[in-house]
Amino acid sequence: MKHSDKDSFCVHPWTNLMVNSTGSYNFCCVAWEGVMKDKDGKILHASKDLPDEVWNANSIRKVRKAMLDGEKLDICNKCWRQEEIGKQSYRERHNKEWIQRLGKQEIERRVSYSLSNDYAVDTPPDYLDLRLGNLCNLKCRMCNIFNSSQIEKEHIKLRQNNMYADIWTKQWSTNINDAPYDMNWVNYEKFWENLNKYVPDLQKVYFTGGEPTLLETPYKFMDEMISQGIQDKVDIMFNTNCTNVQPKWLDQISQFRKVQINGSIDGIGAMNDYIRAPSKWKNIRENFIKIAKLPNVRIGMSPVIQIYNILHVDKLLDFAEEVSHKIGKVVDVDFLLCVHPTYLDPSNLSDRIRDKAFMKLQRVQDSWIYKQSEKNGNSIKNSVDSYLTLLEQERCPDWKKNMEDFWNMTSILDKNRSQSFKQSVPDLYEMMQSEK
Repeated sequence: MKHSDKDSFCVHPWTNLMVNSTGSYNFCCVAWEGVMKDKDGKILHASKDLPDEVWNANSIRKVRKAMLDGEKLDICNKCWRQEEIGKQSYRERHNKEWIQRLGKQEIERRVSYSLSNDYAVDTPPDYLDLRLGNLCNLKCRMCNIFNSSQIEKEHIKLRQNNMYADIWTKQWSTNINDAPYDMNWVNYEKFWENLNKYVPDLQKVYFTGGEPTLLETPYKFMDEMISQGIQDKVDIMFNTNCTNVQPKWLDQISQFRKVQINGSIDGIGAMNDYIRAPSKWKNIRENFIKIAKLPNVRIGMSPVIQIYNILHVDKLLDFAEEVSHKIGKVVDVDFLLCVHPTYLDPSNLSDRIRDKAFMKLQRVQDSWIYKQSEKNGNSIKNSVDSYLTLLEQERCPDWKKNMEDFWNMTSILDKNRSQSFKQSVPDLYEMMQSEK
C-alpha cells in the first residue's frame, strides 16, 4: 500500500500552510488546536515567526510522522466524524484534489523525502490558507471572538454576566478576561515578504477572515500574484458573508482564471437575519446572485447546519436551485456540521425534532438540484445523504446540559441584540418549548 492510500494520511502537511485569524499557524482549518509550535512547545506566530520557519517546524514534522505511522490524530476528529457518517471529509476531498493537481508520484516523492529527512519537506507550500484577522461586520450565532470583531466587542460587554461567562468558559480554553486580540500581525512586512517568495509555486490561495472583502491584505496579495503573472494558473477562493460586494473586489477577482466563491449562507429570510445579524436577507440574496453571474466564478454555499436552522435546510437547497436556473450553472452546497459550540450541535435535539428534520430534508432527494449533483459530482448529494445518516444517530449523551446552555445563551443574545428566537423560528421554538 502506498503511503497516500492509508486512511490516516492527509496531504495537507505536505502542501498546505495556514495562518489563523489570530496569527498562529496551522496545516488545516479543521484540525482542532493543531497550531504549529517550536521544539520548546512555544506557539509560532506570524508577528515574529516567518512561514519558512514554520513549514518544517517541530510540530508539523510530528504530524507528518504520525500520519505515516498510521495514527489517526485526535486533532483531526472533525474529519473522522464526517467519514463515519459517509460525508466526504476535508481529508478525503483534498487528497483527491491534490493527487489530481500534483500527481500521485509527486506526493509519494514528497513522502519519501520526509521519511529520509526527519519528516521535513523540500518543496514550498502549494496552497496558502490565509485567515487575515477577525475584522467582520456580522455577529453570527455559531461564530466566535477569534473570527468576528463584532462578536469580540459583544463578548467584552457580556463577559460580566455570570451565566454567559460560565457557558463561554466551557467552550474555550482561553481566559475569558484576556485583552482583545492584537491583529497588527497582518501588517508584519517580513511575513508578507516571505509569502511573496512562494507566489511562483502557488496553485491555490484561500482567503477568509473575518470578512475578507473588508480586509486590505487580500487585495494586496492578489495584486502581488497579478504582478508576478500567475493569475492564469493559480486558483483563488473566498468565503464571504455577501454583505460587501464592492466594485473593487469584483474587478480584482475577475482578473483570475478560476475563482471559487462560497457564500456563508445559513438561512433565507428571517432565518438569515436571526442567525447572521445584522445582515438583511434582501441584500444577501442580491449580492449572492451578482457574484454568481461572473463568468470565471464557481459559486457555492457553505451553510453551517445547527439547531436554529435544522428544520429549514431544505429551503437553502430550494434557493440554490432557484439561483442555478437563473444563472445557468449549478450552485454547489456543502454542509458544514456544527459541533462547536457544542450547545448548537443538532445532535442535542430530541428524536421527534430530528425525525421532522429528516423528513423535510429527505424530500430534497427528489429535487432537480440533488439529481444534478448525482451527475456532476458536486457536494450536494453527499451533504444531504450524510446528514440524513447523522440525523438517525443516537442523541448526544450530554444533551441535557447542552440544551440548558442553548436556552440560556439564546436568551442572553436575544436580549442583547433585540432579537427573538420565538418570532424568528416559530416552528422549532414551539416544538422545543413543548419538550422543555
